[in-house]
Amino acid sequence: LFFGTPTSSGSKSSFFSDPASRRMYKANARALLTRVNAYSGVMYKDDPTIFAWELMNEPRCRGCGGALQGWIEEMAAYVKSIDSNHLLSTGEEGFYASDGSSRSSATRVNPEVW
Repeated sequence: LFFGTPTSSGSKSSFFSDPASRRMYKANARALLTRVNAYSGVMYKDDPTIFAWELMNEPRCRGCGGALQGWIEEMAAYVKSIDSNHLLSTGEEGFYASDGSSRSSATRVNPEVW
């Protein structure tokens, strides 16, 4: 659950649009990707035993598809700039819908209709 940062509006899409939240996410991602495995001595970003990274587990946010899509694009580029060796997933469950309620427009941004 995200309650916001001092600069965020506290809306549902704040996590995806707030600059402080984005900085904190990137700092956490960098710490994880550059962490050295205590047993193998290999950085996670270089570890061949890791299959893929997930940006977020099931990023559901009704009505904030544009903010979520922008966040996905920015964070995916950031993670891939540090680790180009591993696959990367958005973490969403396969639903990719517009902010509208029509399933026919379900190819624009993520997510809306389950």
